[in-house]
This record gives sequence, C-alpha cells and structure tokens, in this order.
Amino acid sequence: LRPSLRQFSDSFVDHWGASMNRWLAGLAKKPATTATIACLLLCGCWFGSRFVLVFLNESQPMDCVLVLGGDPSREVFAAALVKRNANLNVIVSGGSPAVHVRKIFVAADVSLNRVILDRSAKSTFENFLYSLPLLKRVQAHKVGIVTSEGNQERALSMARILLWFNGMSVQNEVLPFAFAEQGHNESTWKTCLDIVRALLYAPISTLYCPEGKTEELKSVDPNLKWNDAWGWVPPTLQRDYDDFLAGRLPTKTD
Repeated sequence: LRPSLRQFSDSFVDHWGASMNRWLAGLAKKPATTATIACLLLCGCWFGSRFVLVFLNESQPMDCVLVLGGDPSREVFAAALVKRNANLNVIVSGGSPAVHVRKIFVAADVSLNRVILDRSAKSTFENFLYSLPLLKRVQAHKVGIVTSEGNQERALSMARILLWFNGMSVQNEVLPFAFAEQGHNESTWKTCLDIVRALLYAPISTLYCPEGKTEELKSVDPNLKWNDAWGWVPPTLQRDYDDFLAGRLPTKTD
C-alpha cells in the first residue's frame, strides 16, 4: 500500500508540475493575458483587505459623526450625540453659519477642537467628496451619518460605497421623528444618479481626495447673533435651539 501511495503522490506532483510549466509558458507568450490576471489578483487582494478592515471596524464604537448639511436640527442632534460621548469627532459639511454651529456645540459643552466645518459642499455628493480627507485626518474608523429620514436612503447608499472603499464602516444616525425637519423623500432617479457617481469616484477617492474650504470655530466671534448672520430664523430652528439650551435634548428613537 505504501509504495502505491508514494507512486501516486510522485505521479500527481509530476503531472501538476508539468501542467503549471505549460500554463506559465503559455502566459509568457501572452503578455496581455498575464497582465490582466495580475491586475485581477491585485484587485482581489485589495478588495479583500477593504472587506476585512470594514468588518473589523463594524465591531468598534462610533468615533466620528458626519453631519450632512440641510437643516440646523441635524447639528443640534449631532451636538446631543457628542454630549453623551465626548470622544466623538464631528464634521459638519455644508451646514449652518459658523456662529450658529459654534453656539450649538458650546451649549453642549463640546470642545471646539473636535468640530470641523466644511464650507465647500453644495450637495450630498460633495458632502462626502470634501469630507473624506477630513475623516482621514481624524483617523475615523466608524462614522455616524446624521441626516433626515427623507435623505437617508441616498445618503447611506453613497456613504457605504465611498466610506467602505476607504476602510470605514458606517452607522446610521437618522433624526428622531420629533426632532426631524419637515421634508420630502428623494426621487429615485436622483438616488440612482448619485449612487453611480459614488461608484465611479470611489476607486479614485482611495488615491486622491480634494481638499475643501474649512473653518475654525475658535475664530468665530461668539458675540455675533446667529440669526444676524443668517438673516432669518425659521420657527422650528428657534424652537430646537431654545429647547437645546434649556437641556431638553433630543433622544434617539428606533
């Protein structure tokens, strides 16, 4: 029995070695095929490393909050989150005037050094475009996306594409119903368009992210009235702001 197994083993190794030699010789005659296979292997390894990184980060606590500008209530809710977890970094992208943001986070007793304002974003796609380098700067691993219910499908789809490509996991932080702004659901075509844009940009974002214009809250005049800077005060914003200062913080609901 032992000689038979040895003969089979030797025969198998010889056959496998000869097949590999023929295959490698064939590849040597086809450089384009060889290059394609090498690229596929490299891409597979890279995607695998991203998947492992995101999987590991999923079990970690949230360490950064990304506020998608669109309504001041989102900033108030983000301040409430940070008040409960002082280790969170905050990026407010395309949000309210800096003086308003400053008053909100000061009221929550949050260090202004932990809050970064992005002033370049004009759309949801640009929220992620200009926030990616900021997220990398603070070494974010798990990012909470603060947005409204009507915007969550489009925003979270883009976040999962762009942030996952960069090894960051995503946590949904939709505004509680009682604290959310009045809005409307996003159209399907707009959601699909932004998802396509995110898919096209995601590989590029791992190599290059444009730096947007940022603003330091520490340099903002704290004596300037935030409604003077804005020019008008929505009733819901005034209510949210007053409730926040009075300690009636929003609570996350399922």
